[in-house]
Amino acid sequence: MADISHIEDALFELEECITAPQAAKATSFSKPTIIEWCRKYHIGMKVGGRWYVNVDKLNLIIRGQLRNQ
Repeated sequence: MADISHIEDALFELEECITAPQAAKATSFSKPTIIEWCRKYHIGMKVGGRWYVNVDKLNLIIRGQLRNQ
């Protein structure tokens, strides 16, 4: 049977994302912090060795409106 545990990742829209370095530059948070948030809050995903961050979810983190899910 196929592993469907990452179905949410499959639905992640890359058009709504920026790379972790772009997110770090835009927010003045460090790249490691952005990646930590991707893992902890599920605001991004790794594709081909590169982290992509959902801009809307990133903004919620910055505003303190998104909690660990």
